[in-house]
Amino acid sequence: MQDKLGPDCLVSSFVKPGAQMSEITSKASEEIKSMTSDDVIVWGGIKYIGKNNTKGAMKYVINFVNENKDKNIVLINSPQRHYPIPTSCVNKEVLYYNKQLGKVTKLKPNVKLLEIKLVRNY
Repeated sequence: MQDKLGPDCLVSSFVKPGAQMSEITSKASEEIKSMTSDDVIVWGGIKYIGKNNTKGAMKYVINFVNENKDKNIVLINSPQRHYPIPTSCVNKEVLYYNKQLGKVTKLKPNVKLLEIKLVRNY
């Protein structure tokens, strides 16, 4: 991303594999305090999407968005899983989660949705 944006932009990232959404939003809320309305936050991932915990995770995402109305936020959808069949309960939950993200972005002018569609070999 830094290569694409050039030297005038600062790109940093925080990666927390296996973290729950409550932990991610807590850390992000700390970091975002020093950002301005010119900054962009890119957000992706959900650990328990296959464990029917989408509603709980979405609660934290919505709270984070509501608390940061003056920041630019880009949410990234969750890719469907390729190991189960496309109609599996996990993939149904992925579709539900992505649909909820779409609703959030339609209601909030400072939030955009980056929709990724990964093929199996990615």
